[in-house]
Amino acid sequence: VRMSTKRFVNASQLTLETNGTVVVNGSVVNSSDSRLKDNQTQAPLAEMVAIFDAVDPKFYDRNDLGGQPRIGFIAQDLEAVCLGNFAHIVGEGTRSSTTTAAIDGEPEQPQETFKTVDYSRLVTVLWGVCKDLKARIEFLEANINGSVGS
Repeated sequence: VRMSTKRFVNASQLTLETNGTVVVNGSVVNSSDSRLKDNQTQAPLAEMVAIFDAVDPKFYDRNDLGGQPRIGFIAQDLEAVCLGNFAHIVGEGTRSSTTTAAIDGEPEQPQETFKTVDYSRLVTVLWGVCKDLKARIEFLEANINGSVGS
């Protein structure tokens, strides 16, 4: 990992910039081999459509980043509808990864936890919604084409 403020000078494969940006000059991948996944079952498209319908992207200002404007999801909105097999999409993290162990006799301070969103897992929800929409479009097109020829 290289700490940098100039990502295009001597670009490395992975850069953690001082502003908190992670730059990957390659791909971010997850292990996805079938041999690593037991009890494989089809995910219900209707459940993915319900998640999609229930949660809206929002504009907001990040109060931990000096009020920078952003667009994204609110973890609590997703948590309310990502239940059962979808619950892993929302998790918890802390503001920092440093220990809060007592130093010089000062009492240990508990770390504040925050909700997190696994945006890469949301891709599978969107994929399911796209498959559902594709099936519905194909059904409508077949019915329109069938009725035109009659």
